[in-house]
Order: sequence, then C-alpha cells, then structure tokens
Amino acid sequence: PVKAPAEHEPVVSPETSVLVTVAGIDALSASISQMAHRPERVSALTGISTELPLTPEALGRLLASEEGGGKAAPPYARRLILLNKVESAAHLLDAEVIARTALEESGVERVLAGSLMRGAEAAWHAWTR
Repeated sequence: PVKAPAEHEPVVSPETSVLVTVAGIDALSASISQMAHRPERVSALTGISTELPLTPEALGRLLASEEGGGKAAPPYARRLILLNKVESAAHLLDAEVIARTALEESGVERVLAGSLMRGAEAAWHAWTR
C-alpha cells in the first residue's frame, strides 16, 4: 500500500501537468517492513524503524515529500494525493491527519480519500490547500 521511490524512479514525463501519488490507508496497519515496498527507503525518509508502523503524520510527509511521493514532479505540475481503502470512520480520521500534514508540508494541492473497490457507493472526501 505504500512505497518510496528508488534512485531511478519514478519516470515522469516533463509534460506532466497533474501528478497523483497513491497510497492505501492500510499502510498504517502493520510495520513498515510488512506494508511497504522498499521498507528501508521508507524508513530512511520517515525516520521510523522498519519494525514499527507508520504514523498518519509520517505517511503524510512521505507522500508529500520531494524524495517520496512528489519525486520528479515537474515544477508546474499540480500535485494530488489519493488515499485508497478508506472505508471506516477510523480510516477517515487517519486520512484527515495525513491530508492536513501533506498539505502543510509541500506543494500538494489536494488530498482525496475513499475506496476504489466500493465504486459508486463510496463516500469520497477531499481536503485542499
């Protein structure tokens, strides 16, 4: 549900006008080593041990970071974060913390939270700068 890009990633076209960083809220549900692709990189960027879970604040900073979710974004690109699998009141509370943190930390314009699996009946929430 979460990853940190390697040195050679991501490949982003210079013509990109909207960059959407996607993560699953379940990234908070277990240790970084269990939930992250490249857990050592996630740990290095967040300062949290791979044996501990991410906090909502740390996930927000990671997704907004120019070394994390915003890596390689063209300077003029609009940046958005999509939090998937937000299907409960507890998830929504965590999503709000992630959103507020990400919006404070960077050039992220908007954070969306909801569930792609639930389709049309899903409640989607948005926070903007």
